[in-house]
Amino acid sequence: MNYSGFRTFIINHLKYLALIIIVITIGTTITVNRINSRIRYNDGNVIGNYGGNLYNGGYFCEDQDKGIIYFANPNDGMKLYSMTKTGTNLTKISDDYVTFINIDDNYIYYARNNKLTGNAFSFMVVDRCALCRIKKNGKQKVTLVHDPSMNVCLIGNYLYYIRYTEKYASTFSRIKIDGKDDGMIMREPVTAVYAKDNYLYYTGYERDHSLYRIDTTDSSVIQVATENFYNPIVDGRSIYYLDPDNDYHVTCMDIHDPDHRKFDISRERADCFNLYGNFIFYQRGSSENPALVRVRIDGTESEKIADGIYSSINVTSSYIYFASYENPETFFMAPTTGKVYVQLFNPGKVD
Repeated sequence: MNYSGFRTFIINHLKYLALIIIVITIGTTITVNRINSRIRYNDGNVIGNYGGNLYNGGYFCEDQDKGIIYFANPNDGMKLYSMTKTGTNLTKISDDYVTFINIDDNYIYYARNNKLTGNAFSFMVVDRCALCRIKKNGKQKVTLVHDPSMNVCLIGNYLYYIRYTEKYASTFSRIKIDGKDDGMIMREPVTAVYAKDNYLYYTGYERDHSLYRIDTTDSSVIQVATENFYNPIVDGRSIYYLDPDNDYHVTCMDIHDPDHRKFDISRERADCFNLYGNFIFYQRGSSENPALVRVRIDGTESEKIADGIYSSINVTSSYIYFASYENPETFFMAPTTGKVYVQLFNPGKVD
């Protein structure tokens, strides 16, 4: 074939070549999109956040392996952000007002509680309160539950949460992270948090305040202890809780002890508390000298962190974060261990 014939052949077949390239490009794009949108499930019992954090609003959640903190940023309307545990590399992930943050290797899960904007069209806001999933890079946000949701707890591939509907009011429910297998577990709006070995622990809400355990493999429930409990955190053999029978002191019980003997840790009333490692952090419930206090789990070395009334005590490996009771979107921070000092949590914002 001479040059003229070759040129004619190329011209005649150029449109077919272009068509082939377009088909390959479209096919590749569809394949990539399908791969990117494919749900990545968890192996084993991945835990979304510390139980104590979830009792305190779940505003902070730590990925210890990567040294990343996911949090509701008080400098930017409690929107979803991430940073290193030293406070660097501040990144905005979502414009939603977030609570009850949970994470796994691929996603962030949270309860959205967006406020009305106050403008003339604020009544048109759709799914202002909902349960959401988003990739850690801020892409592919999905609304899993379109009803108001709270007290979210991730275990493995399921989210356990309180759901509000007009028909049933508040109920304890669960949903798979892909949005399937959504259903009510019980009519009581109990708050359940993870302990270990597929188990969630919670206290009764309507009939009693006993301690119950739910097996996440089959949703079966057993009663563990009949005493009064409030916000129980199970750590190994021990359960830490506020004891309504003892003026809400922070209390420890060995759940494997048949006599259920108790140990008073705080020796004073606590309004809220959290646990990390060998330390308990609690708000002293006193009208005369309220303060945030740190004490060892054996009740020794009690020391004041800050005078005043605080709430939303969230813990990480490096710092605890706690909010002003009067200004709940003003947070402070103090070291989790070591010498006590307090500073305003002021991470900045990303426009």
